[in-house]
Amino acid sequence: MLPRKRNGGKVLNLIKKRPVLSILIILLVIILYFYLFLSPILKETGLIMRELSSLQEMLTAKNEKTLELEKLNNDMIEMESLLDEKIEKLPENLDSHDLIHLLSQANAYKLNRRSLIFLEPVLQKDYQSLPMRFSFTTDYMGLMSFLADIDLLQNKPIITNMQISFRKLEGNHFSPVEDKSKTNYELDIEMTLNFHMRGQAE
Repeated sequence: MLPRKRNGGKVLNLIKKRPVLSILIILLVIILYFYLFLSPILKETGLIMRELSSLQEMLTAKNEKTLELEKLNNDMIEMESLLDEKIEKLPENLDSHDLIHLLSQANAYKLNRRSLIFLEPVLQKDYQSLPMRFSFTTDYMGLMSFLADIDLLQNKPIITNMQISFRKLEGNHFSPVEDKSKTNYELDIEMTLNFHMRGQAE
């Protein structure tokens, strides 16, 4: 008896007889395989990759925020250390006579003083501010000289709330070497000088 032909032989014969149809069938099988099996896997893989990318971005942003907070914390520690050093250098006690003496060291006596008012001390965490309202009249050079002398004081005050008004000088107020065509002005100045100390204000 002759052996039976297998189904494989029939498929080969079909491919030989109808190659175009065979190619279409193979393509159809590949497409069905892609949509039924590979497409869901690829879709799920894409979702996982997007989630991983989003998590990576969140992790990067969190790390950057952590570094910023660490830098800010280090800056605060450094500022607190500098502030403590400044406070340690402040005098422990100052009264009104001491403040007037400090002004005299800044050559305030050269100014045409109008008023000097001691304001209420302002209590801070580890020190006190002793503000005084100083009002005087001078010219531009006198003001610049006073500010320069203030800056040289060991216990240097902080100047706030400065107000300046100008008043034109009448008559001959210039020296022979000055330009007579130049207009001279007198300055009416008010400022708050904030001195600082450790301890209790008197």
